[in-house]
Amino acid sequence: MTKIYFASPLFSEMELAFNKVLVEKIRNQFPGVEVYLPQEQMAINDKSSYADSTMIAQYDTDALLESDLMIAVLDGAVIDVG
Repeated sequence: MTKIYFASPLFSEMELAFNKVLVEKIRNQFPGVEVYLPQEQMAINDKSSYADSTMIAQYDTDALLESDLMIAVLDGAVIDVG
């Protein structure tokens, strides 16, 4: 199975919604791929448990290294620093 890392801003409700819609379209169009969307990773995003910036970076880095390719959303006047 092909693994895709979806890199995009996720700091506003609009960005979260855009990411969700776009990834759903990718998954529907290409059912044989696995898309990693950082905002869906409850192990590091669930606010009821602790995850510091180092843990989040490690979790996402591991997923990136396991991926076959990356899709990066670079649609702003300034590229998101995250």
